[in-house]
Formats: sequence, structure tokens, C-alpha cells
Amino acid sequence: MDYPSILKQWGISFKTVLPEIKLCGSPERCAHRSAVQTQSGDVYVLEGVFRQSIERKKKIAHTVSTLQDNGLKEVHPYLKTKEGDFLVKHEENHWQIMPFVDGIALSRPSYATEEWRGDVIAQFLLDLRKYSTGLADDSFSISTYLKSLTETIKKDRDDKYTQYKGFFRFLDDDFSSLSLPLGFCHGDLHPLNAIWGKKEIRSVIDWEFVGNKPELYDVANLVSCVGIEDPNLLLGGLAPQLIKVLQKEGFAAPVSWKHFPELLIAVRAGWLSEWLRKNDEEMLDLESTYIGLLIENREKLRSFWHCSP
Repeated sequence: MDYPSILKQWGISFKTVLPEIKLCGSPERCAHRSAVQTQSGDVYVLEGVFRQSIERKKKIAHTVSTLQDNGLKEVHPYLKTKEGDFLVKHEENHWQIMPFVDGIALSRPSYATEEWRGDVIAQFLLDLRKYSTGLADDSFSISTYLKSLTETIKKDRDDKYTQYKGFFRFLDDDFSSLSLPLGFCHGDLHPLNAIWGKKEIRSVIDWEFVGNKPELYDVANLVSCVGIEDPNLLLGGLAPQLIKVLQKEGFAAPVSWKHFPELLIAVRAGWLSEWLRKNDEEMLDLESTYIGLLIENREKLRSFWHCSP
């Protein structure tokens, strides 16, 4: 790969690739990803962009850059060229580059027992809401997504449709009729999409699903990810502290909090889709058990988290 020619388009002098650096985030969302060092010693993350994703990647890069310009400090946008482009083309491929941010790896699942993480995630979400005011992006219909996913699984994976019949019944009977206020969301917020410092979030990554969603979508996704580590973690540490702080700050409308347990269950559909795509039978079985546990205990969770108005 001609790294020098690619990086030259940003005015960067290439020195070497750093394969020893383990990069955070999902490598599947780009065609190529590597840590590269410049002649001046700076380290960047270079990503190859799938052709079908070019326009979406441009829009995401602009959105994240705007968030930083507005004052959000936990973002590190892709670099622009002198011409103001976020993507460059070299031969037949397209590329993006962003600063590398080092962090402290999470100790799983013990990280979720630490309340301070709930405090800093809450502050990030409050800041994201503040600095995204007036920032338009694609709206996401969770109902349309869930209907499409259900129909696809019923058609292509009848075995899994049978296994998850209780989940699909819940989506149809208890969630599909809800009308929840929308808000600007990261779209895939969970503990592994944050780069952590000693007592802070240094950067939030993987903004591929950014846009307008049910206003507690990020909270529901993150809390649900904590719970699949160990369901007991829903009752102490990061998760309840996050919810407590956001409720105190008036982060969402009462109706959103009232139906927070339902949203938390519904967002697991995205993870179900992920395990199906990867044919990960172990996670599919774990997910089935976890979703069943959430459905069975949603009233207890609603009461524990003080979600009732």
C-alpha cells in the first residue's frame, strides 16, 4: 500500500505503520484500518472507505466536526485536506484519517461497578444534547427497523424466530404502539466505544449511526450493554448512577423515562441482528436468555430506576 502518497494529500509525511497498536472500535465498518506514524512522531488512524459508504461517511465526518466546533470535547474528527475534503481518493480507493487517541483498557466486567463512569457518561450525553442543538441529521424509525428485522428473521431464520418468539411478541404488543420523543443521538453508544482516561472519557468513537432517534436511545443501548455483562450490574454502579444523574438534570421527557425499560429491551434487536450476521450461536443463546430476563423483570427495573412519573 502506498501510504506516503495517501497521507501526502493531507500534507502529512509518512514514516511507518504501527501494527502493535490495538485500535478501538469495530474494524468491520471500514475497508482497511491501521495506525500510522508521521515523520514528526504524530500517530493517526487511517481508514479505507467502502465505495457504497462514501456519501454517508462524508456526512458523518461533517457532523462530528461540527460537534467539535460547537464545543463537544470528547470527539476527534477526521482531518480535512487543504481543499476542505474529509475523504481523499488514491487510485480506486477512498480514505479518511483521524488523530489516534490512546486510552486505558476496560477491565470487564468490573468497570461497570464504578459509579464515576456513570457520572462522566451522563455529562457527555448532556453536552452532546447541548452542542447538537440545530444540527440536523437522518432520523431513524425504530419501529420500521424492528418490523423489517422481524420479517427478515421470520423468512430467513425460522429457527431463531421460534427461539425469539417472546421477544417479537413483546415488540409487537408492547413497543410498536409507543410514540417517544426524538433527540440527537450517537446511535451506538456503549462502554467499548469510549476511549477512557483515569477519570474521564478521552474520546467517543464510531459515529456511524448518529442521528435523530428516541431521545433515550443512547442511554438504553449503553445500559443494556452493561447488563449483558452481568444482569446484577443493572442495579448498582455505572448504570443506575447514569440514570439518576440524567433524571436529575431533566435530560428527557417523563414519557421517555416511563417507557425506558421497553426501549432498553427493544434496542437489543440491533445486537440480535449483529449476532445473526456473525452466526455467533453462543451470543445468540445468551441474548435470548438476557432478553427474556429483561422482559420478565421490566416492572422491577422501572420501579428501581424510578422511571414511573
